[in-house]
Amino acid sequence: MILEKQGETSVYSDTAELEQEMLAIAKQYPEDLSQDYIAGDNRYTINNTFSSVRRNLLNWYHFRENASVLEIGAGMGALTGCLCDLCMNVTAMEMSVKRAEVIRQRYASRTNLEVVCADIFTYETERRFDYVVIVGVLEYAAIFGQEYENPFEEFLKRARNLLKENGIVLLAIENRFGLKYWCGASEDHLCQPFVGIDGYEKEHTPVTFSKAALQKLFSGTGFTKIHFFYVLADYKFPTVIYTDDYVPGASAIQKTAFQYVKGSRLIYNEKKLYEEIKDNHVMDFFANSFLVEASVREELPKQPIYIAAKGECKKEYRVSTLIYADGTVEKRAVHEQAAAHLSAIARHEQELEQRGIRVLKSRLEGQRMIMPYYQGVTAEDHFHKLLQNHDEEGIRRLFDALSKNIQKSSETFLGETMIDPSAKAQKDYGVILKNGYIDMTLSNCFFEHGELIFFDQEWKFEQVPLKFILFYAARQGYMSYTGKSRITLDRLYQILEIEDHISDFIVLERHLWEIILYRQEHFYDGDGWYQEYSEEISLQSLFRQYERLQHIINEKNAYLLGQEEEVRKKNAYIEKLEEDQKQKIAYLSVLEQELKEKNVYIKRLEKELQEREDDARKLQKELQEKAASVSQSGKKLKIFRMHKRER
Repeated sequence: MILEKQGETSVYSDTAELEQEMLAIAKQYPEDLSQDYIAGDNRYTINNTFSSVRRNLLNWYHFRENASVLEIGAGMGALTGCLCDLCMNVTAMEMSVKRAEVIRQRYASRTNLEVVCADIFTYETERRFDYVVIVGVLEYAAIFGQEYENPFEEFLKRARNLLKENGIVLLAIENRFGLKYWCGASEDHLCQPFVGIDGYEKEHTPVTFSKAALQKLFSGTGFTKIHFFYVLADYKFPTVIYTDDYVPGASAIQKTAFQYVKGSRLIYNEKKLYEEIKDNHVMDFFANSFLVEASVREELPKQPIYIAAKGECKKEYRVSTLIYADGTVEKRAVHEQAAAHLSAIARHEQELEQRGIRVLKSRLEGQRMIMPYYQGVTAEDHFHKLLQNHDEEGIRRLFDALSKNIQKSSETFLGETMIDPSAKAQKDYGVILKNGYIDMTLSNCFFEHGELIFFDQEWKFEQVPLKFILFYAARQGYMSYTGKSRITLDRLYQILEIEDHISDFIVLERHLWEIILYRQEHFYDGDGWYQEYSEEISLQSLFRQYERLQHIINEKNAYLLGQEEEVRKKNAYIEKLEEDQKQKIAYLSVLEQELKEKNVYIKRLEKELQEREDDARKLQKELQEKAASVSQSGKKLKIFRMHKRER
């Protein structure tokens, strides 16, 4: 969460840069054009503002005729246009000047919209409204209403005081105990796992509530009539809305696109848990989000008990399925351009019935299709029991019945299929249908005494292999199964004798959905969010990372131990060398001492020698002197003798 200064107050912000970008989008691509623009942008925050999926929260709701609406905390208008479509006039209150300007630019052509830059805690008006809509705002009351002892009660009291006597509050909020949070998803506002379940230890942060806490909060602020809707994946991107009277089936849950905020560490795939949760009758406790309808006095009007909405569907195909408590099923166009699609569905049912296929009959009333609710077991539920019992023979019989109905649904075609002609040249796809009703799947028919009764046949394409529809039915039915079976999906393909065509059929399936959807697979995972359960953000992945790191550490430790042993050996060798050196130094010391002594001895000898040499020289000199003396004496004697002879 980011707070930005606006004068003396702080307001919510998605960052100045991002809000400036969204203002530019709103100006250049107002209304529905933004959906076409963002089809190439998977950033969560951009989609949270502009995606048409946001409208699924309320585009089915039966507002009173000529209703006036106050939308508190309108953000950047994710739901404002939807409210303008359904109500007489809308006042969108947004405390951020920048975000309010995005709403004005986005819906500049609306004549029933007023945008006010204000705060619920300071807003003053004499007007009273039929509805006050609060979506993703109550959780911030502790931040923007810090001066109040109980800012959440104060918030709802102020909302109540803005209602007419028979007015209704519609509030959407995350469930503190939503299943995704138990599975390790980060809390949406604080981006930390389990912080909400733990009880929000820090003060003045966004907080969400459980169902019981919301009931207590509404009751404590004067609301006597309170009704809960439960929203999947959550109130921001809803495709399934259910009540205590009707919970979603496995197929609806498996088709729902879930989102997980950055920092999530999922310990389990929540889709695999819903069947057990449903069987234990605690779907209300574990719902990811709530839509609360509350009134002070008036009995709440009858609303659907179940809504199945489209996700990333193009506007001309945007319809929702509503189920009512009186047994009525309604298929409603939630975009004006989708009325033609309802007519096409009605035609498909008539065409199938004319070809001898059992269908649930419906009637077309303007932008609505009406049909009775059928109490029966879907073929998908029957298929799941067969998987649970590992019953290959039962599966063969079920798909044989499906195959016969599919073949009966259309004339055959002798030309090329919708698949790439290069693939057609290599493979024989069997029977090619002139008209392929690809919704002839296990989730779109009931299984009754071995026969199939079809409903909700939305899609028809030309030149489709019969085996492709079997592949599509098999894959959809198998993917929605959360139990265990010895029959694998590959084995199922073998049973249906389609295993050689799977890669081509996957390409064809993607091509068909490209016609219907803006985009497929991961829609909103461009800025730190994740779509669906991901190994990347699972706790198992963290454990595997830990194991890999531990393996690397062990290898490095082993290497270091080896190096340590080498160092130890080298140290021992160095110690030996040092000891040898010490011994040599000691030996050299001895030698040096001996050398000193010898040098002294030598010097003494040299001195003695010098003395002897001196003595010798002295003696020699004496001898020389004596010799000279003797020689002189001899000469005298000779002369004497000579003189004597002369005489």
